[in-house]
Amino acid sequence: MIKVHFNACGARGGNDKIGKTKGGINTKVTVVCDEGLNPIELQIDSGNKSDMKIGEEIIESLDKDTIVVADKGYNSEKIRDKLRKRKIRPVIPYKSNSKKRKKIRSKKLYKKRNAIERFFLKLKKFRRINTRFDKLANTFYSFVVIAFICLVIGL
Repeated sequence: MIKVHFNACGARGGNDKIGKTKGGINTKVTVVCDEGLNPIELQIDSGNKSDMKIGEEIIESLDKDTIVVADKGYNSEKIRDKLRKRKIRPVIPYKSNSKKRKKIRSKKLYKKRNAIERFFLKLKKFRRINTRFDKLANTFYSFVVIAFICLVIGL
């Protein structure tokens, strides 16, 4: 979640990927990366959009015979079924209030998710990304891409 500066609100044509949550006004950045933390898919949505809805949309960009490691926000049988139909192995823990309450099969694979969390911490060192100042989503998206390029090449 990226906090949105109050000056970024009020773009012509309405709310441009900005949503109100309990924590204020936010934008959500969702990234699909390979093992080398190279971004495959990057999506920007309003902060109040559910991770499960975003997950269902992003599944279409994934290749067959891969492994998806995600956090509890993507805990949905619908997502798991879509992944299995495309021959993609899901490594997604169940929420504590889930009816199935199964344990995650591969803790070793799930621990690799922490690499993307560290990558997001590096991404948020860019002030312009940490606090969104841009009114338009495509301008903000462009700066997120530039920040990703800087991080991937080591700047």
